Amino acid sequence: MGQKRKLGTRVLCLLLAVVTLWGAGPRARAADPIIERIKGVMADHPDGSYFTVNGKACSGHDAWGTCNNCELNRIAAAEGIPWTKDNGSWTCLAFARYVFQRVFGIPTNVRNNLTLVAKGAPGKATFQKALAGDILYCYDSASSSGAKHFAVVVGWDDQGAYIYQNNANGTKNRIGTVTYGHISYESMKRDYAWGYVKIYRSVNYADVAGQTVPETAPVTIVNEVKDNVYFSQSAYVYATFHKPAGSSMTQSGLILTGGGINTTHTDDISVKNSATTVPSTYQTYTELGVVLKPETTYTYQFFVVVDGVTYKGEPVTFTTPAKQQPIEPTEPVTPACTLTCQVYVDGAYAYSFEESMEEGTGTSYYTVPEEEGCILSSVRMGDTELELSESRTVVVIPNPGKDSTLCFYYQTVKPQRGDMAHFRQEKTYTPGMFWDVGSDAWYYENVKQAYRLGLMEGASSSRFRPQANITLGEVVTLAARLHKQYWTGSDEFTASSGQAWYTPYVTYAKQAGILEEDYDYTAYATREEFVHILARALPEEELSAISETGYRDASSIRWRDDAQLLTSAGVITGIREQGALWFKPQNQITRAEVAAIMTRMALPQLRVAGA
Repeated sequence: MGQKRKLGTRVLCLLLAVVTLWGAGPRARAADPIIERIKGVMADHPDGSYFTVNGKACSGHDAWGTCNNCELNRIAAAEGIPWTKDNGSWTCLAFARYVFQRVFGIPTNVRNNLTLVAKGAPGKATFQKALAGDILYCYDSASSSGAKHFAVVVGWDDQGAYIYQNNANGTKNRIGTVTYGHISYESMKRDYAWGYVKIYRSVNYADVAGQTVPETAPVTIVNEVKDNVYFSQSAYVYATFHKPAGSSMTQSGLILTGGGINTTHTDDISVKNSATTVPSTYQTYTELGVVLKPETTYTYQFFVVVDGVTYKGEPVTFTTPAKQQPIEPTEPVTPACTLTCQVYVDGAYAYSFEESMEEGTGTSYYTVPEEEGCILSSVRMGDTELELSESRTVVVIPNPGKDSTLCFYYQTVKPQRGDMAHFRQEKTYTPGMFWDVGSDAWYYENVKQAYRLGLMEGASSSRFRPQANITLGEVVTLAARLHKQYWTGSDEFTASSGQAWYTPYVTYAKQAGILEEDYDYTAYATREEFVHILARALPEEELSAISETGYRDASSIRWRDDAQLLTSAGVITGIREQGALWFKPQNQITRAEVAAIMTRMALPQLRVAGA
């Protein structure tokens, strides 16, 4: 089996250099029968084609009635797909239904033949749940009665979704064009004002695909090819695994075939939680024990096990050269050594410990030790300040080849005691400064106080956008500011160059014990996620109970204790409907609701007893 690797442990020695991305493999466990059927529809209706008969103008289209000379209308009628105003006269929906029937062999019916598998903002976390053949329903962020669009999902990547669609292009009397291509998350929100998406899947998906739909988000394996990595008797092969945050990677490996060879090599590894990008490499002779033949074609395929599911990358074929070369490493090997780690807190030496560095080549990654109540300031090796990962939890170090000392410098996060008096007016709120916050709005005082306390800003200098939703990155930012201001009287944070804007807040929140897990910080926050994060921004003694209110849907709240803590303290009041009080855990939270909650956290006199 070869030497075991340690991915995601305290010392992560990967045999990697700078590589060039060669191409992404197919999504793991892709439903090939479904994709092939979609390709069949594409062949009949290629990109740019119109759904008109012999190119004749389509009359009646503007009235959303029966269209003459409309091929889509004729096809829909022949397939038993309704074409009426109330049942999908939009060209996009009619086309999606047509593709659906071609792929799954049954007409679409949301009640009986489709199931909702994902909904939310059109971001990466939502599309990770999409599979080929799913119907994508995009609708306006304000309500589902506004602008809407339907398309067929063919795939997705880090930037967005690949969709097959038909839509009117503005040309009068044309039913619309068929297109296939990539649509980004940002363009969906910016260019089309589609703030939300829903993903529907056929109830007989597994039957058509011939497999069970994976419950975990797909894992992408990207093969990376370097020039001159092959020589006649051995080869270096590279790949990078992209997995969902919060999932656990337990094994990785390589399948090598060709030249009479058929071998599988597996390594036990451990990569959990926040890690989403994990590189890997193999040397076929030293790690697989295989001697390659000259002028012979071989195929290799990376695979990885995440949350108990095996995902495979795209097979890559290469041919070894004719010239014989000896088997030897192409990069210098550095010997094993001892790394002495020294920890300093607020400039003073605290303690030290030792770690063994494994023999290897290239770059090494070291997981930063956690120091309770502290935040990492910098890591140095001698006079050199070392590079930290974006989350500041992993330090990138050169494999020294000799005994070395690594110094970790921390600063304490909070003093001995906090004080609610630290929440004081910092800014002046001018009546009417936000044109979309009327003085008669229920949230007017909350917006004013949140602005005065420096807890929230406007969406612009003149607009607050009270009904807009907020992202999880913004939630963590609010919680970190609230926590730091309570303990220190200051809410200032500094971001390093090249970091995502929310990184310093996420780092602080982890060190302060506010965050227990990682999120997609670009996704919109639900009410239960907001409450779960915010509940740790202040100590419990500052959240004294003044209410005994309960919720009708309490059993559906994932973090019920956090919701009850803030409810009992009068910070949140719930939503009253049908004579009962509801929490609505999966609803996305608005900026107006956030302003109310933030001011009640900071100013106890604004808290509400009961609903």
